[in-house]
Amino acid sequence: MTKTIGGTTKINPIYLTGKIKKLPKKNLTKPTKGQNGNPKKLSINVDSRQSAWPRHSTQTSAKQSAPRTRKERRGHIAAAAARMLAVFDPTVAKCPEGLRSPPVAGGAVAAGGAGALMKGFAGAHADAVTVSLGPAGALAYSAANQSPLVPRLFGAVNDIFCLFQGHIENIASLKQHYGLSKTATEVTILIEAYRTLRDRGPLPASQVVRDLSGKFTFILYDTLSKSTFVAADADGSIPFFWGVDSENHLVFSDNVDLLKASCGNSFAPFPKGCFYTTSGGLQSFEHPLNELKPVPRVDSQGQMCGSNYKVDSEAKKDSGIPRVGSAADWSNHF
Repeated sequence: MTKTIGGTTKINPIYLTGKIKKLPKKNLTKPTKGQNGNPKKLSINVDSRQSAWPRHSTQTSAKQSAPRTRKERRGHIAAAAARMLAVFDPTVAKCPEGLRSPPVAGGAVAAGGAGALMKGFAGAHADAVTVSLGPAGALAYSAANQSPLVPRLFGAVNDIFCLFQGHIENIASLKQHYGLSKTATEVTILIEAYRTLRDRGPLPASQVVRDLSGKFTFILYDTLSKSTFVAADADGSIPFFWGVDSENHLVFSDNVDLLKASCGNSFAPFPKGCFYTTSGGLQSFEHPLNELKPVPRVDSQGQMCGSNYKVDSEAKKDSGIPRVGSAADWSNHF
């Protein structure tokens, strides 16, 4: 094995051959993948109580996810085109009466209700993020094929979930107004604005939305107060629709075909310059003192659809503040 030459010991190189084991690298993990090699879908269950809303599995077989009937194929195509979806129970989001439309004879409506709608969305997107809100409803989101000018964002802070699409132009001033860091995004600003409105309420909700400048639409849900907060910008720059399904659930999405498949004719574009809350219903943040009136809408086939809501310039809301003239006896009002 060794050989001594001139007092120096040398090792025969033949005895150094062999396999060298590499030390394992720490903190390096491979991304988890499903059976088909795609990344697993993220599913979050906020409410651990048993509810009718399904908890989507991270692995679905091809036989179960493949649509069979014509109605299922139509709903599957619509779910694949949608990128934002929210379904709320009537207890947290009551549907306006003007949004309902009588069913059309022979109309194709996806069967299975809201649970099947969320399941179809999760099956159509490999990167889908689904959030089960228990009996209150569910949220779904996908970041695929988004525009850099109007990106889609999703976030949650202190049990407040927010879906956002668009771009806020005055984001710097809003960060300073709400005392947020420079790394805050539009979702963080909206959640903080809602928390300020909920806890302290220094401004009306219409003023909070009116302070947002840019192209946007967002869906916010508070699990503590079980409240929804939905809004769209004054120009309606982002495609956004809402409707009511056969189970009386209020549905919001960015894809009109998904609303047609799940709600039939009981859907309409979300009114621009308006916001919807659980406590106040649909209101206009551009004209907060005016009422909104439903305007009947007819499609290209002559069928009645969900109404469009417009600002009624003649109907004023009751401010609740009694007004009296200068000649009245003011002593009775103190």
